[in-house]
Amino acid sequence: DLLQFLYFIGGPPTHMTFNDDVRDLQQNLPENVIAIEASEYNLEVTLLNPCESFTLVFPDGYRDSYPKGEVSAVIYSNYEELRQGRLRDLVGQLIEKVSNSLPKEHTMSSENFNDDEEEEEDDGMIGMPSMEVDYDLPLHPQFLKDVQSVKNRYGPRFIEYEEMKLLDTVVVTLKLELDYLDGSVCRAWGLAPKRENKPLCLKLTFSRTGYTETNKHAVECYQEGREWCGLAGQLTRILKSFFDRVWRNPDGDDDTPDGLRQLLEMGFAEANARDAIEACDGDIARASQFLAEGKKPVRVKAKKDADEGPDQKKRIPKRVHGLLVQIMDYAHFRIRTCSEFCVICDKHHVFSSGAMLKASVCTREMCAFAFQQLKVGADAAQDIATDAGVVDLLVALAKYAANSHRWDLIFDPYPTIFDPENPSKKILHPDKKNIAYVREILTTFPEVRTLLQADVALDMKKEMDKTNKWAYPLLQWIISSNTSHLVKLRPDSGQAVIKSMCTPHQFLMLSASVQKENQFNTLKKQYKTVFAFHGSGSENWHSILRNGLYNASGTKHQVNGAAHGSGIYLSPSASVSYGYSQLGITETGNSRKKPKNDGSMDFISDTSLGCVAICEVIDHDIRRSGDIWVQPHSDHVVTRFFFVFDSVHQPDKYLSTEDKGLCDELRAAIEYFQG
Repeated sequence: DLLQFLYFIGGPPTHMTFNDDVRDLQQNLPENVIAIEASEYNLEVTLLNPCESFTLVFPDGYRDSYPKGEVSAVIYSNYEELRQGRLRDLVGQLIEKVSNSLPKEHTMSSENFNDDEEEEEDDGMIGMPSMEVDYDLPLHPQFLKDVQSVKNRYGPRFIEYEEMKLLDTVVVTLKLELDYLDGSVCRAWGLAPKRENKPLCLKLTFSRTGYTETNKHAVECYQEGREWCGLAGQLTRILKSFFDRVWRNPDGDDDTPDGLRQLLEMGFAEANARDAIEACDGDIARASQFLAEGKKPVRVKAKKDADEGPDQKKRIPKRVHGLLVQIMDYAHFRIRTCSEFCVICDKHHVFSSGAMLKASVCTREMCAFAFQQLKVGADAAQDIATDAGVVDLLVALAKYAANSHRWDLIFDPYPTIFDPENPSKKILHPDKKNIAYVREILTTFPEVRTLLQADVALDMKKEMDKTNKWAYPLLQWIISSNTSHLVKLRPDSGQAVIKSMCTPHQFLMLSASVQKENQFNTLKKQYKTVFAFHGSGSENWHSILRNGLYNASGTKHQVNGAAHGSGIYLSPSASVSYGYSQLGITETGNSRKKPKNDGSMDFISDTSLGCVAICEVIDHDIRRSGDIWVQPHSDHVVTRFFFVFDSVHQPDKYLSTEDKGLCDELRAAIEYFQG
């Protein structure tokens, strides 16, 4: 009785523990909740309508820091982040999100649940409660206006719709023309080849008579003829979040960033909240902790231009020409920068060299869990089946980084792996690095050529589980954490190979985001470009593929000094870069052994490797000191090709990117892939 009285006069007592709130919830179930079960990391909530169970997922140490901490809800295999609060508030947020995910006519309150059953029996129809719908009503007039706006702005061929009067539904298909993406980007993102000119389709579902006046909507992105498309999956999640936001604010985003809005909703003053966000470098959880403890955060760096911040890259445009045009404008806007954000939580990535090309999962626990357990993203078996040579390279470079004495710097990012049988148990995690265990797991990896014999992912997992049950999750992480687009070049497949490079281990290597590539191409029109080698030890490339090539001068990642000043070090001379790659070469530079003709050379099995990249560089501000070039601007360097040499195949040390023959060969290969 005292507990109920305290709730009545002002909410729960501040000293109540997690267990107290669980007991209170179980004794006083919220409306539409029929059962609540708690475990160490989860709260299982069973609803009356829909009659299903949903889960709240807690981070490590949540009970001790309760009610502070990030909490997510698992709703139909999707992770939804919740605002901080006590358990009753979190359950309320869960119920609201579940309700919003259902069509309005399918949501029934507990008061009329039995009445609907009686109506069904009277009608003689099972599962179809009577609804008074006037099927002769015309389409909502605003919908027809919005359709015409799309036709006026984009053209008639970019929209079509179909009515389903019995269900009071209209299905709209918006077609996005991706002419601003070149062929290599299309391949990296799982899209159809550029030459096929297939649009990305947005399939939207609305009430035909209510349109924006109801909460009935659904969205699906796809590309015809593609069973899997990474961009479509990511854009679907982005647009689901878009609908949640525009239904609250139809005129688009206000000027309040997501993180600031979250702190304001928690009751903090705007000035203090902005200072806390800046002082904590955008970490909202740490900023809220500072504010909750009454601390005055000190600014650690100058405020950036608002146009450069990640919130501006997610900004929803105002609805000037109707909802459908707003959706198309926003989709095109987000596609150009989608690789800068996590494919699951849509939070901004932080890369040393700026945005990368391939979409990836961020390092937050909930996202790592969702990828591993819910199979968000491509499966390892799919990658091995489509490009085993690339997977072979990624595994080899991961082993080099993990076995290096500098592993703490270069095995970056560090993997986050959960126990598949116990999702609350973390096997590997950046907060508690165990490199000896990583090395142990890596030694159990079978050769990639062996994994090719597995027909499906389940067979592959069983094969790897024979030696170590964490091997397959670690393989998935190695593949999914790579943010550079790699394509194995094979002469027998009609692809353009660089014949001057004496190795079969050749890869197209693109890491710049669409936005960075566009900026590079703009500079390319103003200044000419040149090609140059970049050599680095094999142990460093695991990190470079995930963080990009950047200026490490004066940082803890610097290895070889900076005698010629700060910047990215390059060379037109192959022999200079081979030295940086720690590759020993013979005087002749030719193969010392006769390679086997058994297909084994498609895979990397040598224990002594050397790696070099060929980059395209804006020929402006380059400091040239003989064969040592330094480009001070990271945005003026993009990777194009990657080569691996071993004891059998060794490079020609006299090769130079200033030779016209090699330059022509490189430009022809780039044009081939961009087309």
